[in-house]
Amino acid sequence: MPALEPDTRGASSIRDQLLLYWEKAACADCHQTIDPWGFALERYDLIGALRMHYPVLPSSGRVASTPGKVVDASARLPNGVLLQHEGELRDELLRQQGAFTKQLVRAFFIHALGRLLQPADEWEVDRIAQTLLDQEGGFQDLVRWCLGSSVFLKG
Repeated sequence: MPALEPDTRGASSIRDQLLLYWEKAACADCHQTIDPWGFALERYDLIGALRMHYPVLPSSGRVASTPGKVVDASARLPNGVLLQHEGELRDELLRQQGAFTKQLVRAFFIHALGRLLQPADEWEVDRIAQTLLDQEGGFQDLVRWCLGSSVFLKG
């Protein structure tokens, strides 16, 4: 079995590293679907601080005072929508609010149950997602409704 890891030496940003996966047939389908959503959030570092440049790490291990490469937060989503920054990502997520909510409910159930969902579980996913949308529910509502559902109680 050949290695799935592309050679990322010389890549100067996370985007550059991830784009190398787009060139590998075994990786491309997933990376081309998932990566653009993350590219739109690249202006935030690991702890959520805003950054306009990548840090430079010289051989001393300390962050250099001079800024590194400019962060490119643009992305073309799988549906063809071009995003220039995280505000446009927010707008796109709001346009897809129904699908986003349903996937959030589905992901919560998978983690809470510790198993994949079955076709018989989908009606409950649909019901909870629609209730969240209709009642403008928040994350606490999602947790309460999922944990109180027949899908969760029956395991």
